[in-house]
Amino acid sequence: MKRAMKVLVINNGLTVGISGGDVHIIKVTQYWAKTNTIFFLIPRRAYLASKLLVGKSLVYGTPFKLDYYTKVFGTLGSAILFTLRILKTVLFNPKERFDAIIASSHYPHDVIPAIVFHLRNPKSKLVVYLHGISIPSDNMLRSLISTMYNIFGLLLCARGARLIFVINSPTRKYLLHQGVEGGRVVVTTNGVETEEVVGLRKRKIFDACFMGRLVKSKGIFDLPSIWKRVCSIRPSATLAILGGGPEKELINKLVVKTGLKKNIILFGFVTEDKKYNLLKSSKIFIFPSYLESWGISIAEAMACGLPVVAYDLPIYKEVFNDKLLTVPLGDVDAMAKQVIYLLENPEVTRKIGEANREFVKKYDWGIVAKRELKAIEMIVHPSIRVKEANAYALNLDMSATK
Repeated sequence: MKRAMKVLVINNGLTVGISGGDVHIIKVTQYWAKTNTIFFLIPRRAYLASKLLVGKSLVYGTPFKLDYYTKVFGTLGSAILFTLRILKTVLFNPKERFDAIIASSHYPHDVIPAIVFHLRNPKSKLVVYLHGISIPSDNMLRSLISTMYNIFGLLLCARGARLIFVINSPTRKYLLHQGVEGGRVVVTTNGVETEEVVGLRKRKIFDACFMGRLVKSKGIFDLPSIWKRVCSIRPSATLAILGGGPEKELINKLVVKTGLKKNIILFGFVTEDKKYNLLKSSKIFIFPSYLESWGISIAEAMACGLPVVAYDLPIYKEVFNDKLLTVPLGDVDAMAKQVIYLLENPEVTRKIGEANREFVKKYDWGIVAKRELKAIEMIVHPSIRVKEANAYALNLDMSATK
């Protein structure tokens, strides 16, 4: 019988706003904690924002605010902040001996401390999550820093990690092309809490909803253009925008400038409960993102029974098959027309939403967590691999004698 594991999770990039990668590690560890002991190493300020989700934690990190460093030091602000977080985190020396040490991202602020703790615990196994490569910025200096930061983190992963979870098959192919052994790279998926939304019944208040981090790559600056076209046909149409991010002030100004202050409501960062309530209160989900590695917001909207209109990105075929209503990248006219069509055909909207709800059940967080835990157990307890191989061989022998 395998013993319970002690797992240390390092999430040094966690801020008050929670990204898809942050959600992933928090959700799967909630399931792991039922049979194992999970410790989180995260910044104090982020812990205050996420403690209800994280649960059992060791809390350590810099108390300095991300906003302060980006405002005072500009582009270099985040680099300064994460350097301080790395330095403070590696000085932390817990008494526990861990079976697995997990870097919640491939970025150096997670991987460097994870490697340090791994060296202090030579018998531990180092596991890294790679959710995708950062998007180049329009700012040349910021883009250069981001690219170098990515490359450095990937090099550390390739050299030190015993197991690398990637969120899609193109990322796995990229790592294999870079010389990483295939046995160390496992494709996983994001997930959704299908049980949380089953009993929710909400009156449809909003015609559509967008949810995501408020950054340019998510297509947020296309939203006012799209909605202005929708309102030209349906003047009272309303759009709810959920999420926080560095471009919140700019998008708010753009909404006012386009005369849509009564039609577009910005809610900012919302709690889990409010998020699902607002999704359930919407008729359609629109997502004009220009680059995605998976699409966790889309899956959550589908779990709420919403049809999804999005730009046509290659990764959607792998993750969602043909369940999304896609339009050409950057075509705000086509997206607006698709939204209008759904609003004018409620029965079509309902049927698509029901099909979406059934489809995403396979991405329930419990299923994802169980699959990832099994992969970790197989490197921490090698005897599991042997026993399962023997059981498989026995099944083959029994089948052959029938």
